[in-house]
Amino acid sequence: MKTKRKTGALRLVSLVYALAVSFFFVSTDANAGSLLILFSGIVLLPLTSGKLDPKNEKRFFRAVALISVFLLVFGIVFFVNGYDRPDGEKEPVYCEGNFSLSEIPAFSDKAYVVLNGNVPYFDPSQMTAEPFEYYSPLDGYGRCGVAEAYVCPEIMPESPREAITSLKPSGWNRTEYDFIDGGLLYNRCHLIGFQLSGENANERNVITGTRFLNVKGMLPFENEVASYVRQTRNGVFYRATPVFSGAELVCRGVVIEAYSPKDGGDGVCFNVFCYNEQPGVRIDHLTGNSSPEKTRETDLNGFSEEMRAVFGKRKEFVYRPGVLAKVA
Repeated sequence: MKTKRKTGALRLVSLVYALAVSFFFVSTDANAGSLLILFSGIVLLPLTSGKLDPKNEKRFFRAVALISVFLLVFGIVFFVNGYDRPDGEKEPVYCEGNFSLSEIPAFSDKAYVVLNGNVPYFDPSQMTAEPFEYYSPLDGYGRCGVAEAYVCPEIMPESPREAITSLKPSGWNRTEYDFIDGGLLYNRCHLIGFQLSGENANERNVITGTRFLNVKGMLPFENEVASYVRQTRNGVFYRATPVFSGAELVCRGVVIEAYSPKDGGDGVCFNVFCYNEQPGVRIDHLTGNSSPEKTRETDLNGFSEEMRAVFGKRKEFVYRPGVLAKVA
């Protein structure tokens, strides 16, 4: 009887221990958490099956001690190496230059603002004339990171783009507003445009971006780079960085940098922050949910010709679901 109780108690201890370990490491890093769950299961579960004789009991506690030491070393290594996980209480940090989201002006229906005097943050010592592409792994929230490439004829696409409707980037949802050209609030936005790299259904290169970001913000700069490369056959260093605030699933915007090294930047040189916003819509970047703004002043940029015709030169409107009405 005592043996059965002891067996049940040890099983309960092992279960609580495994759950605690799993919760901590899954919240820190999904891959590490998955491995530790598997490791804990392999070591602990066989030792808690059937009756526990004194010898098997000692093995059980030795296994628990072994896992504890492993976790301690694992945590120290992460701490020393400065491991950083997404944290809702932390400010977003841009990895190059002195960029800070707090320095960006509030969105006022302008598609972008210039950063750093329009000079990219590239480190000249890291520039190479060899074609390359890099896409950061998704973080613990499934969000994209920095994407960069040496855009040149060798990596540009030779075939038409295919559908990418299977991708569901962080914060993705299908929301429609009748005053947005095309109807949909969100597009699947490539960090490095398909016309520049040929990368299409790559989850590390696709974010949830507004129609305004995609068409008015990023596309003109992508077109500039693509036109330059096609005309000169020269390469362009290109980097796109989605900027998230804390644990938000939809980025606040994208920093785009480009520089043409062969002519010292005379052909292409810019550094901009493109807003991931949409005129007339209030976006919850934490979840991707949105709602129409009840009253808003706007120059109607990004609206369809039909909507501009309705409002003419008026700058104020009231929006209600399914209805656009002029302000008296």
